[in-house]
Amino acid sequence: MAPNEEPVPAPEPLEARLLRGETARVGVESMVSGGRAKAVLPDGRVVFVAGAAPGDEVELRLTKSKKRFAEAEVVEVVEAGPDRQEPPCSAVAAGCGGCDWQHLTPDSQVDAKRSIVVDALERLARVTSPPVEPTVALPMENYRTTVRAVVDPSGRAGFRARASHDPVVPDRCLVAHPAVAELLAEGRFVASTEVKVRVSIATGQRIVVVDGPSDRVDLGAVAAAGDLAVVSAAELAGGRRAWLFEDVAGLRWRVSAESFFQPGPAGAEALVKLVSEAAGGDRRWARVLDGYCGIGLFGGSVACDSLIGVERSASALADARVNLAEHAAGAEVQLVPRDMAGWEPVPIDLAIVDPPRAGMSPEALARLMAGEPERIVMVSCDPATAARDTGLLIEQYNLDRVVPVDQFGHTSHVETVSTFLRR
Repeated sequence: MAPNEEPVPAPEPLEARLLRGETARVGVESMVSGGRAKAVLPDGRVVFVAGAAPGDEVELRLTKSKKRFAEAEVVEVVEAGPDRQEPPCSAVAAGCGGCDWQHLTPDSQVDAKRSIVVDALERLARVTSPPVEPTVALPMENYRTTVRAVVDPSGRAGFRARASHDPVVPDRCLVAHPAVAELLAEGRFVASTEVKVRVSIATGQRIVVVDGPSDRVDLGAVAAAGDLAVVSAAELAGGRRAWLFEDVAGLRWRVSAESFFQPGPAGAEALVKLVSEAAGGDRRWARVLDGYCGIGLFGGSVACDSLIGVERSASALADARVNLAEHAAGAEVQLVPRDMAGWEPVPIDLAIVDPPRAGMSPEALARLMAGEPERIVMVSCDPATAARDTGLLIEQYNLDRVVPVDQFGHTSHVETVSTFLRR
């Protein structure tokens, strides 16, 4: 030690590290990516708490104890914070794990989703003061027109219990569209373990897909109410086709039973509007790439001379072929049946990408940037993977705008539409 150097005091000893199964009382700070809340344990570690809300004081029990962090569940809410509410759906009390944020007020859900997006970009992409706009809030009840459910031993449809594979059959579902809820409540899906129901608000069409035999499905009186197709996964794999039509942004789109679609047309409408704005509104582009194009929803909503749609789902490509023939009038359309990682780059002016929850692979990102688009519009359904991909894109592009979209009300999921401008 130098002669004039003050001795460094020893750090205050922390309490003994808490182990799995032990309890503690903490104050909750904020919501984080993944749906849980963040707090600090008496031993100094960060703990991620399921079922807590910002401002709560809770008694918790550790479910996982690691060197640098822990995970826990709420044993008792000692004092409720301002963002806590009673879950509005009775299924939560029955143990349903479908909506993990029903204990948060609607306004706090919207605010928390923006904060999660900001945190991910700052922490994972190293973006200082990211240009994240206020969250676009959408209806939080009856919005889901596609629902996947599990089937209990009696053939009734329900949802998985929290942290379990066991089915819970609720009296109602707060987020399912009434036409979906009716089919799930009245149907008996004998010899199946999963059922997917998809309905169209525009046409009233309904599709029921089971993983067991379709002839064992009994929908009772609701079967007679309108256009209905009941199919098995095996029949679809064998070549049978089933689809419906839905209206988004003033246009009618074909959506097959196996094709991906947003949770409901309101969410799809909001995303199409934001993508169109990010693409310059009425601006007409020479060549547009629609990566992970699905049924063609985004590429078919942008004016261009040439459109390249890249999609590995055969079902979605079949829908895109129909939809783009109708909606991409005047554009030369090329559909590429492969993943973006296998796309052979050509020069493009605008790129729209809507990757799955896992985000874009390094190979896909490399091929995207090899096309040297002037502008990239990225639609993402996971803030962490969106931030990871952003961290690579900003090596060549400026992050111009990020808009969170709350199209999964009462859950921790958040969609973002990000705009990148080539430097």
